Amino acid sequence: MASQDVARPTGTRSLSAHQRFVRWSESRAWANGSIAFGSVIANLVQGIRDFTQESRPNREEYSCEPVAIGCVPWMNNERLVAALALLPTCIVMTKNANDLRAAHTLQANGMPLIPEYLPGFDSVGFVDAHGRRPIMTPYGLTGPSLEELGPVRLAGWRSDRAAPLLHAKMLLLADAHRWETEWGDRWELRPRRAWLGSANWTHAAESDHLEFGLWTDELLLVKEVSEFLLDLLMFSEPLDTTADEPSPDLADAEWDHAAFHEAMAAMREDDDPYDDEPE
Repeated sequence: MASQDVARPTGTRSLSAHQRFVRWSESRAWANGSIAFGSVIANLVQGIRDFTQESRPNREEYSCEPVAIGCVPWMNNERLVAALALLPTCIVMTKNANDLRAAHTLQANGMPLIPEYLPGFDSVGFVDAHGRRPIMTPYGLTGPSLEELGPVRLAGWRSDRAAPLLHAKMLLLADAHRWETEWGDRWELRPRRAWLGSANWTHAAESDHLEFGLWTDELLLVKEVSEFLLDLLMFSEPLDTTADEPSPDLADAEWDHAAFHEAMAAMREDDDPYDDEPE
């Protein structure tokens, strides 16, 4: 290769700002979304903001709001945290993250998810002090109610560099639809878009590193991302967990089938049309 074709250092340690790569940070459209290389955090932030600004119905009998579910090992980028604070969010980070200041900022200033948004979470509750699953009875779940998730939760091990990491970086954007019925409000989560990339959500990923990040609205892929992240939420723990090893605090309820059979039998007796007839 001729010497004039060799990329020369520009006097900065930033790879994404190198003259060879700076043009790659611009978002490029592809069949099912867009992709960027180099510095990709700005594209991620803009995608979140654009999604939150879409017009959605907001009526008494029917409404729709944007929500975000994601995972990343490390997060300290304030612009990204500010974007996530615009919508109900739950982000799962590695428990071994050495800087949780941005996580605590999002926890304080962001909006958590409510479990009604999430498919299957109407029968999810807390494990008790002995690790036992909650019980679903005809009158609801035993134990404390699960009121919200996030905005930040943790997963994995703490203070063990040899331990496996939550190393995936992805974000799901979805619409949570609510409508009134005669039995109360009902919710449905409709996944819309997913971001997948190599970048941690950090200052260095925005200013220095060569990364990639893509947005996709390909429905099958987005649904798979959604299913993975819902499983990760079930595996996760609160931000203030003190456990050094994985200690999920959520579990699917164990159904008390005997209690349901008894309740159904009692209902049938109450509905017996001959109960009130004189002997």
